[in-house]
Amino acid sequence: MSVILKDQQRGEIVLLTKGADSVIEKLLYKGDKEQDRRFEVTQKYLNGYATEGLRTLLLTKKVLT
Repeated sequence: MSVILKDQQRGEIVLLTKGADSVIEKLLYKGDKEQDRRFEVTQKYLNGYATEGLRTLLLTKKVLT
């Protein structure tokens, strides 16, 4: 599910998307070392939650031009 919002303070148009981690992961930009590192840490938490039988969702944000 996605929604487009306008940040009134910054004047930016923002796309927010939520979904299953397996789907959202495929949509993420690869190649940014810092972002890749953050996702690896997030993935460890997601795996831990899944091991406990919990469902997980990811939320992503993209500023639209």
